[in-house]
Amino acid sequence: MRWFYASLSEGVMSQIVGYNSAFEIWETFASATIARITELRTMLQTIKKNGMSAMDYIQRIKHLCDTLATIGEPVSRNDHLIFLFGGLDKEYNSFVASVYNRPDQPSIEEIHSLLSSFDFRLEQQNPTIKLIHPQANAHPPSYHTNPDSAQRPSFHSPTIPSTPPPHTQPGILGKPQYPQSP
Repeated sequence: MRWFYASLSEGVMSQIVGYNSAFEIWETFASATIARITELRTMLQTIKKNGMSAMDYIQRIKHLCDTLATIGEPVSRNDHLIFLFGGLDKEYNSFVASVYNRPDQPSIEEIHSLLSSFDFRLEQQNPTIKLIHPQANAHPPSYHTNPDSAQRPSFHSPTIPSTPPPHTQPGILGKPQYPQSP
């Protein structure tokens, strides 16, 4: 066992102090490995893109798959695709369908590249637009209680005149503009 102890790092050595056989050490690490495999596979099953860039999302999945491979549980190509596509939002449905409907089976790396390109196109075609809401300055609704209605609140919205006051002109978004004093 001396040669075995001599080949271990201090961190691992501290975990196995007191064990008398390789079997005991193996059992300890095997149970920890099973728990880690379960944890990593659960992470793969539940990961979502949710605003991550395609590259970050791909790297996260690749890291989890690589970690599983290093502990003896490599992820198959099909499982990798299931995990990758399972975490994408509905805007990626056409991309997923196009990959599944290809006559060839592109490599994982090619699919990653295609996903990055598709993600870039989505970002370019769907820029975030900040809209000015026409009722942004309207008064919020008020709640009043009516004693005759058993304390049920009634909803009253503010009254907005249908015609502008005199000496005004309609402006942008239908808001009246008042003439400026000379």
